[in-house]
Amino acid sequence: GEEVVRGYYEPSTVHYFADGEFNNLPLKMLDPLLTSVLTQSQGSADATLHIEGERRNATLSGKVEVSDLSTMVDYTRVRYSVPKATVDVADNHFRATNVRVYDSEQNQAMLTLDLNLNHLSNVAYNVRVVPRNMLVLNTTAQDNDLFYGKVYGTGTATISGDKSGNTMDIVGSTAGASQLF
Repeated sequence: GEEVVRGYYEPSTVHYFADGEFNNLPLKMLDPLLTSVLTQSQGSADATLHIEGERRNATLSGKVEVSDLSTMVDYTRVRYSVPKATVDVADNHFRATNVRVYDSEQNQAMLTLDLNLNHLSNVAYNVRVVPRNMLVLNTTAQDNDLFYGKVYGTGTATISGDKSGNTMDIVGSTAGASQLF
């Protein structure tokens, strides 16, 4: 990709002020940021970002345009795709609202996301997804012998957490040819 960064850094006060333009950023960089949440991420993003402030109090703002995101949710083993999305960046939060997400069978859901990068060593996230007859679980006994199967769901799911763990709040019903063991 092509990157252009302009600004200044003041070593005596550890003060940052910079504007950056980044094109074709590989979305596989999400995998290490969200270890044990997402895996096998693909796609690209163009970003216009501004950073300003001192030390760890520097804040990031701007916009990210996502193209052809494909990723797998580690826990459910379901691959999802997002053809296009706009992510607004403000106060170190990356937020997207009502993004269309598709499963591998082209069923869809609406997604709202808040990624909090205030502490880069412990990225926090809050994801709300509203699926309609969408693949929500695609595991085998090898993934988890307590429960597994291919499940389609309709409802609302909120998943939040950080590297210490996550919380899932799911209200929904199974749909279609669901099989849970």
